[in-house]
Amino acid sequence: MVYGQVRKPMGGVDLERRLDELQRRLQSMIELKTGWAEPHQKSRELQRLFRLHDMDATGTMSLAEFSGVLLKFNIGGTDEEVQALFDRFDINENGLLSFQEFGDGLFGLKRNPLADAQCRDVLSRVQTRLLKRTNSSMRGFSRSVRVMDRDRSGNLAIDELRVGLQRCGCDLSEPEVEVIMAFFDRDGSGTVSIQEFVRAVRGPLSQRRKELVAAAFAKLDRNGDGTCTLKELAAVYDASQHPQVVKGTKSEEDVLREFSAGWDKDGDGSVSFEEFEDYYKDVSAAIDSDEYFELMMRNVWHLAGGAGVCANTANMRVLVSHKDGTQSVHALENDLGVRAGDTAKIKAQLVRQGVTDMVSLRVSG
Repeated sequence: MVYGQVRKPMGGVDLERRLDELQRRLQSMIELKTGWAEPHQKSRELQRLFRLHDMDATGTMSLAEFSGVLLKFNIGGTDEEVQALFDRFDINENGLLSFQEFGDGLFGLKRNPLADAQCRDVLSRVQTRLLKRTNSSMRGFSRSVRVMDRDRSGNLAIDELRVGLQRCGCDLSEPEVEVIMAFFDRDGSGTVSIQEFVRAVRGPLSQRRKELVAAAFAKLDRNGDGTCTLKELAAVYDASQHPQVVKGTKSEEDVLREFSAGWDKDGDGSVSFEEFEDYYKDVSAAIDSDEYFELMMRNVWHLAGGAGVCANTANMRVLVSHKDGTQSVHALENDLGVRAGDTAKIKAQLVRQGVTDMVSLRVSG
């Protein structure tokens, strides 16, 4: 798949249908237990059942806990489906579902745009129109609507949102506007939460993609404090060879700041994991294939490993001659910031990988 190709809307039609079926199974189970009671009563019953399995008494569920409860309820679903159903109701994307959040969302007490087929259809059309634009992207859309938030309230009037979408090549029809207002104007004020709308349009990261993004950030965050400073970035990104640094028109720090600016939303000179992940959520929206996303992340951030079409092809390859006369080729697992001539660093990394009896080394890729 070529980067930038339009992805299948909102996770794929077949997957969305399977998730709708899982929702119906849960709803039917609760309806049978409550005798088709009012929605708020059904929500309370679902919350009561989930609390019975809340071993740590937090009132929330992780993905693993959610999966375990569905299994006990005999609801079924593959790992992919359970993950996607969890993401559908995890509106704030914090990796936890509160019992009330899930119960109220399942029974329509709290409008969930991803749990409603009509709203998903509108969001899917918006996403498709945005990603068809060769000079636009999900990142560009996010920036466009945030720039319009002049009072920094986090909300836009619907007319402002409409203008922001038009600038990205997406015109909304009146019926589409009505659907968006119905699901995103939660307090009837005539405004839409920018964060909620952007999240809903681009869709969540799958668990597989989240793990790859976390692994990439770990390459940058050398001290593990959850942020990447310019100093840490300099350790893995050699700005000295940048053309403008070589010409003398920019300093290495200038280049590093420009490089990190795509992630550093608040402009504080450092990049948090949340900012880094948010950037890749925008990138992910344009990539349908998990395999392509994995290959891209492995090659861009030199993440060793991967199988089949996902196998890393970017890491430095080293031809090692051993004392017994044999030779072997090894991919250097942690080669960001390592140059081909850094023999000592290369050898030290190979030792950490368990390579022994080295007589000589030659970089072959």
